[in-house]
Amino acid sequence: MRHGVWFSVRNAWTGILQIAKGRMFLIGLVVGGGAITLSWVFTLTMFDRIAVVTFSVLVLCFEGFNSTIEKLLDLVSPEYSPQVRVIKDMLAGTVLLGAIGAVIVGGLIIARLLEVR
Repeated sequence: MRHGVWFSVRNAWTGILQIAKGRMFLIGLVVGGGAITLSWVFTLTMFDRIAVVTFSVLVLCFEGFNSTIEKLLDLVSPEYSPQVRVIKDMLAGTVLLGAIGAVIVGGLIIARLLEVR
């Protein structure tokens, strides 16, 4: 059975709402939203704004992948497993790397802003 585009978009939106129930996703949404808002409050170049939006969205995507795969692992292996713990730690590490990259980019943008003044 083939479904239309709107059916797929509705299902994707439902998935985003499921991911948004996670505490870390909400924290990323607030921090990323704040960074994006500040990029318009301060006089940033369009390139800087694009970098802020891109890294904010990437961190949210990493967190979405992390949450999705963790739920899958919980379904496949409901009891404690050292191998599953390693995989979950690796997933969390990936999100952390993305967040560190976002902070570095934000810091570079702020440093350049302060240098101009």
